[in-house]
Amino acid sequence: MVYHSKDDINDRMKKIQAGDDREREILLEDYFPFVVSEVSKMTHAYVRTDDSEALSVGLEAFNHALDTYQPKQGTLIGFAKVVIRNRLIDEYRKKNKTMSVISLDALKDLPVNDDLERTALIRLEIDQYRKELKRYNIDFDDLPEQTPKHADVVKRLKILASNISADKDIMQEMLQTGKLPSRKIALKMNVSNKILRNHREFLIALIIGLESGGETLRHYMESEEK
Repeated sequence: MVYHSKDDINDRMKKIQAGDDREREILLEDYFPFVVSEVSKMTHAYVRTDDSEALSVGLEAFNHALDTYQPKQGTLIGFAKVVIRNRLIDEYRKKNKTMSVISLDALKDLPVNDDLERTALIRLEIDQYRKELKRYNIDFDDLPEQTPKHADVVKRLKILASNISADKDIMQEMLQTGKLPSRKIALKMNVSNKILRNHREFLIALIIGLESGGETLRHYMESEEK
């Protein structure tokens, strides 16, 4: 990606917002790798540049950022990240499904929205989520490192978390003891102890997210397939 000084960006943004379409095209080309990178982080997947619905949404969002950015909002990169992530989340909510798998990495930098009331509610959700995770000796900021590398594993664990969340007996024991009842889960869900042991933190994070009752977290945690 081509990096520019803040003064250079501000000068180019003035031209773009004054209607210079050629300058807009050049800037879009310069920042195309940045948009691809942000979309990949959010979807936790490789982004095909020739055929990607998520990338199309990301590019539209970046284009909107060019129309609305003001220097007082910080850097263009920082502002565009917020716009792209918000747009992808909104698209996900609208369709009630992900275009791939939303990454837990996105939770660490959950976007700030222009809607202050919504932003406050999201922050409250995350603060409560942090507290719940501490009961299980899980650090919220370590969640991205606990995320499995393969999307199919993430998908299977999301399904498992959903099934566990629906089991009142397992959930009662888990909430009372502050521990994942691995033996009971292994027997009732037909899953190996190795899977439960290797992905304990990630699985608990998914379950707590589903149980939180918060709309934002539930959308992150819910599986692609019911």
